Amino acid sequence: MNFKSLKPPHFGSVLIETGLSAAIARGEPLSERMEATIFWVSAASGIAFIAGADLIALLFSRFVPGHDVLPSLLALSPVLLASALLTLPNGLVIRQQKFWAFAIADICAVIMSSTAAIILAFRGYGIRALVIQIQILTNTKLVVLYLCARPNISFKFHVSEIGWMLKFGFHAVLSNISTFISRTIDNMLIGGLLGTLKLGWYAMAFQIRTIPDSIISGPVYASLIPVIGRNSSDSNAVRKLFLSAISTISVIIFPISVGMSLTADFSIPLILGEKWSPSVKLLEILAVASGANCLAMAVGVCLLAIGHSRAQMALTGYLTAASVVAVPLGLPWGPPGVAVAILIASLSAWPFYLYTAKQKFGTSVIEILSRGRIPAIATIAMALSIIICRKAIVIGLDRLIILPTCMTLGGIIYFGFIAIFGRKLLSDSLALFQVSRT
Repeated sequence: MNFKSLKPPHFGSVLIETGLSAAIARGEPLSERMEATIFWVSAASGIAFIAGADLIALLFSRFVPGHDVLPSLLALSPVLLASALLTLPNGLVIRQQKFWAFAIADICAVIMSSTAAIILAFRGYGIRALVIQIQILTNTKLVVLYLCARPNISFKFHVSEIGWMLKFGFHAVLSNISTFISRTIDNMLIGGLLGTLKLGWYAMAFQIRTIPDSIISGPVYASLIPVIGRNSSDSNAVRKLFLSAISTISVIIFPISVGMSLTADFSIPLILGEKWSPSVKLLEILAVASGANCLAMAVGVCLLAIGHSRAQMALTGYLTAASVVAVPLGLPWGPPGVAVAILIASLSAWPFYLYTAKQKFGTSVIEILSRGRIPAIATIAMALSIIICRKAIVIGLDRLIILPTCMTLGGIIYFGFIAIFGRKLLSDSLALFQVSRT
């Protein structure tokens, strides 16, 4: 409803964190003074992020005239402090396996922020509605997670006590910054060179393509760090857990990314309105890139769990470099060219991810790829069923009927195939979740 009432140019947001959450979640001993130190280091980092973001916003407005985004960017910058302060409760919640806290925080945040944004959007607040939505969303999560995690915060802190965490977190911070650049370079160049209207269409498709990672895969990633971290001294256990993680992510991500791509021309006009139709082709391309990115992130999370934050930083650095090179090359063909460039950059990183996984987890490339074989075949079968189902449109059925029909049929075909031929994958995934609960 909110996106229906806003025009395409009124769209965009950014978040970043300090990188210590993974270090906290790994399960190393953590004293009260260390918790307090992490809190104050996170707060200082958040303030630094705000200063940097405001400087970038000012430079952007100076050298790219004609765009009225400066007030919105300045209004959004305090979100960076809230995001940095989430480092401690995020790490503690994952460490304590209180995943229900994330659910409560998300539900409260979404209800409160969406309600406010919808009301403001219908009253003509435009981009300010999204700015307020993001502020309420982030700060509600911050309050709820602090209440659930109950961290020890005091003025008794000493930076030297978290020296190893800072070293670990430094690589994670660089990785986060690198990821931030790779995920915003396309939006920045499209907005600066092609205009805010095309940016709105692209940003909408880009936001939708992150749904599999942010909603579906998030709990899996969160459970991997403490589980693998506790077994980091046992190379055989780490190898098995890593392969189980790849299996689990593949089973979840493959059908979602392909399904989003195949049904984009139905879902976007139906849910968001006809004015967002230019986002259809973009989502069809970016949804495929989303699947590759989710699996890459799974490898990165597993590397963090065993303490190889530097290797994870190197991989995200390559992906960023590939995006920085590819995106300008795709600009002459407009947003679709940029979307193809992002897809190529994402796929080009996979040989490096596979090689690193082979080195760090003691497995073979063939063994890693074999974990995605059954989900890939099941996804192809699902895709064929959706394509056949789409032919029903020639007899005049409405989109409101075609979309759920395609989703239902595709789901039946996919999960039926997995149930028959992928029982080992399901048992591995179940074993991973059982280990995460112990």
